Amino acid sequence: MRSDDIANLRLPRALRSPWRWIMLATSVLFLLVGLATVASGDIGGLLVGIAVVLLGGWFFYGSWRSGVFVSEESVVERAVSFGASTRMNWVDVAAVEIGPGPSLLPSGTVVLTGKDGIDDMSLDSLSWYSFRPSRVPRRVAEFQRMAEVLMGNRA
Repeated sequence: MRSDDIANLRLPRALRSPWRWIMLATSVLFLLVGLATVASGDIGGLLVGIAVVLLGGWFFYGSWRSGVFVSEESVVERAVSFGASTRMNWVDVAAVEIGPGPSLLPSGTVVLTGKDGIDDMSLDSLSWYSFRPSRVPRRVAEFQRMAEVLMGNRA
């Protein structure tokens, strides 16, 4: 029965923040403004335009690759910045908890508690603003359901 539960999860899966779409829209705006500035023909505008296009491209790439990726063996969080990813194997996870988020505003996030001295892993890509603390976003509830199945599988 456990293998049927895992098959129903359709792994590997990506869980992403809805803020990602705002970041993508902002990056497209940066790209368009940068291209318009480059097209103006002024040498100063050319340098500024190239810088704005590069910044927009960096935002686009970073927001496109960010998120939490769940497989049968591990969970990986890829942040917006280049090369910043953290991985924790399911056999190293003692518990999945809701903790304080990375924002100064009241927010929550998923925290994977490591066992046997392994550092805890905060999944900031699953963070949300908790103006109504009793409500958990659907992507977080889905992650908790997947974690329950995958952590139960290792027993």
